[in-house]
Amino acid sequence: MSKLKLNLLPRRFGTAGRRTRRAVPTTRESILCQNFNPACAWPDNHQTGARRRPRGLLPKFVLHRPAAYDFPQLTAAQFGQLFSRPVDWIYFGTLHQMSPQARQLTTDLLDRASGARRFYDVNLRADAYTPTLIQQLMSRATIVKLNHEEVEAIARMFGTRHRSLEEFCRNYADLYKWAGVCVTRGSLGCVVLMDGRYSEAPGYPIQVVDTVGAGDAFAAAFLHGLGSGWSPLEIADFANRVGALVASRRGAIPDWTPTEANALQSGIGTTIGRLETA
Repeated sequence: MSKLKLNLLPRRFGTAGRRTRRAVPTTRESILCQNFNPACAWPDNHQTGARRRPRGLLPKFVLHRPAAYDFPQLTAAQFGQLFSRPVDWIYFGTLHQMSPQARQLTTDLLDRASGARRFYDVNLRADAYTPTLIQQLMSRATIVKLNHEEVEAIARMFGTRHRSLEEFCRNYADLYKWAGVCVTRGSLGCVVLMDGRYSEAPGYPIQVVDTVGAGDAFAAAFLHGLGSGWSPLEIADFANRVGALVASRRGAIPDWTPTEANALQSGIGTTIGRLETA
């Protein structure tokens, strides 16, 4: 099994009972994640990271910029190593692209892997995007993941209207030629449009402990399902379970097992609660 990743350490969903630090896809496909990258060379004259201020169940993020992650660098040797094997998927988000240097690196990676499929996790943060940037990133995507609040933000941003999530998904998929789009809906689960078919996958009731990282876990689980060739409803259901499980634990990358995810599927060991995630 091969994985090509820039920022997430290789971890497996693995077999039942094996603990997993993060929901990272393990498939036969190569996946390159362009985001915060420890393999890159970072300048030492900028601070790193972001500060999290808890605010009930919903955290507030304070992003310090410029920061080291705004200045990623890849040497020719590193670039060559990344593409020493064919890349099937490139995963990217919005926040990192506000830096011109990071945006150029993303563009270079997308251009180099012209045949790769592209997973765009919209993940909007206040004062960390522009309409032009969102439009550019959406135009490079194959699959797009966003939440229901981002649906409304994007509709306002571009002056579009929709009577339902399905209409939004179909309109934007047609406009940008996406192969698929997923909209997360918190405790209601998610909706998926793929191969022209629209499906709704219900959420799982859990007691929320910490929502940080649940959206990333959802996206990684979704991408795992895509790489495994599952049906859209199977992919969405698995992503819902993993996102819910991570939200029920403290920390952005809590320990969890496939057995626990399967228990959510069957309703074993769950507690009624409210899921605000992704």
